[in-house]
Amino acid sequence: SFRALMNFSKASGVFPANAKERGLAGLRVNMPERWLQENRKSDLHNGEEVSNERWVKKVNAIMAAEVPTDLKAEGQDKPPPAPPLSTLRKQLSAAMTHRTSHQRFQSLRDRKIPVTVLTGDLDELVRPINSRVLAEMLQRPVQILEGAGHGLIHQDPSGVNSIIEATIWEGERRRLLVTQARL
Repeated sequence: SFRALMNFSKASGVFPANAKERGLAGLRVNMPERWLQENRKSDLHNGEEVSNERWVKKVNAIMAAEVPTDLKAEGQDKPPPAPPLSTLRKQLSAAMTHRTSHQRFQSLRDRKIPVTVLTGDLDELVRPINSRVLAEMLQRPVQILEGAGHGLIHQDPSGVNSIIEATIWEGERRRLLVTQARL
């Protein structure tokens, strides 16, 4: 949508915006406005009731400030820097020029590797119709989380995790069947 393109352009620095405007645009391109305005009880705010917008800002700040365990093990004591804005611009360019075809997915279908196509019904960055087309090419169902946008892992972490877990278990079941068939 036009609004998503404008928000992405601000968040990625294509259009001029100050840091606060870039941050808000990034939230709005990933999560529906209605969800951002809803409240939740937040352990990150000492059990206080806060808006999802405030909560996700804190989550992002914590994630940006933490040093991943593997980097700590290597002796790094500072979090990795944020990617440059040029990286976001390249991501936008890739998304706008990406093409898929039934034929390009044939080898993946032939290998019978379980794949999950997951989308939020309110995703403005990658419209749900695009996920449906992708799922059709993979000959897999599309999983649609109601009320979720592109940042659905923040909006419905247990739903996302259960879908991913089911895909992993399906892969393990298929691997076991292939192993047993070889014996």
